[in-house]
Amino acid sequence: MKINGDQVEAVLDVDMIAAINPQVKEIQLYAAPGANSISQFSTDLVDVFDAVGKAASNPGGPSILSVSYGLDEIQIALGGGDPDAEAAALEALALEGVTVFVSAGDQGAYGRTGLENSPATLNAPDPGSQIFVTSVGGTTLFTYSQQQYLGEEVWNDLGLGDGATGGGVSDLWPNPEIGFFQGTDLVEFNGGDGSARNVPDVAALADPLTGVGIYLKSQGGWIQIGGTSASALMWAGYMSIVNAAGQFLGVGNVGYFNPLLYFTGTNFYTNNDAIPAGLGLWYPVLDGTNGNFNLYGVAGYGAGQYYNNCCGLGSLFGPYAYQLLSAAFTSSSSLDPTNLKAKPGTTTAKITWTPVSGASGYGIYVDRVTPVGNPITGYDLTANAKALVTKKASITLTGLTSGDYYGVFVTTVANVSGTNESGTTSIVFQAK
Repeated sequence: MKINGDQVEAVLDVDMIAAINPQVKEIQLYAAPGANSISQFSTDLVDVFDAVGKAASNPGGPSILSVSYGLDEIQIALGGGDPDAEAAALEALALEGVTVFVSAGDQGAYGRTGLENSPATLNAPDPGSQIFVTSVGGTTLFTYSQQQYLGEEVWNDLGLGDGATGGGVSDLWPNPEIGFFQGTDLVEFNGGDGSARNVPDVAALADPLTGVGIYLKSQGGWIQIGGTSASALMWAGYMSIVNAAGQFLGVGNVGYFNPLLYFTGTNFYTNNDAIPAGLGLWYPVLDGTNGNFNLYGVAGYGAGQYYNNCCGLGSLFGPYAYQLLSAAFTSSSSLDPTNLKAKPGTTTAKITWTPVSGASGYGIYVDRVTPVGNPITGYDLTANAKALVTKKASITLTGLTSGDYYGVFVTTVANVSGTNESGTTSIVFQAK
């Protein structure tokens, strides 16, 4: 496979989608003939967006697009590019119900051109700063025994000459707060600009030093690789699973993601062990920066709770797919599940609740928990969670450990419009 001479990028794109969702139905590669100027690069982008939009208009067409390349906004603006045409094509994709993820760049807060100046300048990426895309930054991942999640920090290997996550403030696009997603107070909390579009929106593993392995014969076999190309594809693969759940329940695809992303990211909070203190749906990234003042004379942006211009709202936490489905497709508290009960065995448990009129199905969140108090008055979640969906008002859990406690959250998914905070019912039980 060779696309515009970039075998590594093409193989990484396919491998990451298949790794996150091994049951994905189809992966399509859209390739431009190869740009020899910035204006041609922008034109090629629009051509690809138009081609995907045309394909998406047909039954069974693509529902997710991931873009793993970009230039600085200043290059597009001064080099003959057409960001307005890109914006129009991306808006058309949103209207077709296509979720678009774009890498935030691999040169830190300075972008491709910032280090040409002394002191360096800060730059946001195109098309990563476009309004109708979800921009994906990068993290360094830490794990412990049996690859259990330990934590993440901002990917920054600038001192090693090995890149850092992009992220910053757009010079082309205003803050899309009204009717869209980014609130002024939210993006300013860690040093962003409330008057402009801020990037990225989310993040995932990107550091090549803690990266992923792909097999490429021309490179000698297995190689370890990273970059926000990888993190954007992780989110694309994840969304394909969320869409599959929505299709199974008959409510369809998520589509344009940012309004739902920011709604859930700013309305669900937690202080449990599965998610460190901060936002409830994603792992907050609280350490690191995407710049290096000592090397370049200008600092980048810093990590922090809620939103930051290194990793956005945070890194991917898969099991909260159940809450995404509920928030996307349920708009009435009258649809809350009731009468939740558990009938546990030693390794299984049957969970039942009263059927909800108008429900298309239900999202389930299951986690092993540590009970708090005697009698139990609360519980701390662990990092062993999973999400399930069902069309019935019951589900049988398997693979439980005798004597352990489990927490189960059930939320309704209904085929109604609107993005609202729907209620969730929970129960704790002990396997026999």
